[in-house]
Amino acid sequence: MHSHAKIINNIVLITIWLIGLMVVPSVAQQKPNIKSALVDTTRPDSVQKDTIRLDSIQTDSIQTDSIKTVSTDLDSISFKVEVDPDTASIADEIEVRIEADYPKHLKLSEPVVRASSNTFFVKPDKDFSSRTRGDGKRDRYTFTVMPFDVGEVELPLFEFFFYDSEGNQHTRMAPITTVYIQSMLPDSAEIDSLKLGLENKDIAPLKELPILWWPYIVGGVVLILLGAFLYYFYKRKTRDFEIPEIPPEPPFDVAIRGLTELKTKNLPDMGKYKQYYSELSVIIRHYIEGRFEIKAVESTTFELKRIFKHPELNRDQIKETLDFLGRSDLIKFAKQIPPSEMPDKDYERIKNLVVSTKPVEQPLEEAEVVS
Repeated sequence: MHSHAKIINNIVLITIWLIGLMVVPSVAQQKPNIKSALVDTTRPDSVQKDTIRLDSIQTDSIQTDSIKTVSTDLDSISFKVEVDPDTASIADEIEVRIEADYPKHLKLSEPVVRASSNTFFVKPDKDFSSRTRGDGKRDRYTFTVMPFDVGEVELPLFEFFFYDSEGNQHTRMAPITTVYIQSMLPDSAEIDSLKLGLENKDIAPLKELPILWWPYIVGGVVLILLGAFLYYFYKRKTRDFEIPEIPPEPPFDVAIRGLTELKTKNLPDMGKYKQYYSELSVIIRHYIEGRFEIKAVESTTFELKRIFKHPELNRDQIKETLDFLGRSDLIKFAKQIPPSEMPDKDYERIKNLVVSTKPVEQPLEEAEVVS
């Protein structure tokens, strides 16, 4: 009986071990990071150790395949650096074009400039373009740098950051490129040649020149005589000569010319009533002041009502003029819009006033008799 029980117990253990061999691989492929959950505590220690060792081998295999895939992706990353021009002077602008080719499932962040020294100044503005071809992508960055050192110098380092599908960060540096920066100063050979040339030349001694005073004396006498002659000639010509005064233009001519110019502007047709009445009132005020010697330009309309009187003006002319000035004030200052026919009527009123009060010119013979 004891032997039969032992045999049955061994058969049960072997059955459990076989079931474990079939179940553990499938569960390990789904969750390779969970090892202890697949161990049956009811099995012997030897069976548990074999199961854990099998799970660990499968997990390491999956991780190795993932690392190989990422490593292959990173190995396929390539850079191409172009410099234009490759020879420049200090403070010249140099274009650095960097092309990065990488698998499209990787993510590439903007490169970081790692300047090893203050040899270059990198402008903040840059150009960027990207395109996809098949399973790969190509990003192109264009930087502008300015050198501040001479000789064969290395460009700043450009560091790129790649991210795989699991979010892991990988760093790659663009290839180091050098450019030749020319000096603006002459080289040592040219400086030595100049020094040698100066050293071989003797400095000529100073020559003492005699001081001649007579040219200065003769020149001063000539200038004095010339100034005296010009002064005498000017006084003789202007002794009895009087510059005639140009008579002012008659107020009538000024007013007619102003009215003609105002008519050609067509301001009422453009809705510019304020400008139209401003210019028309200025014309009549200047005419009143010049023709009748009444201070109309600087006076307000209210003040002009008390002083606008003249023997050559009748009551109707005075009233029409004051009414016009009142309407002009409302249009200029109160922004009142006149009826459409009012601007032309006011123009004719002012023109009639100017024409009707034009001074009568005396015939030449009568003017001579009067004088």
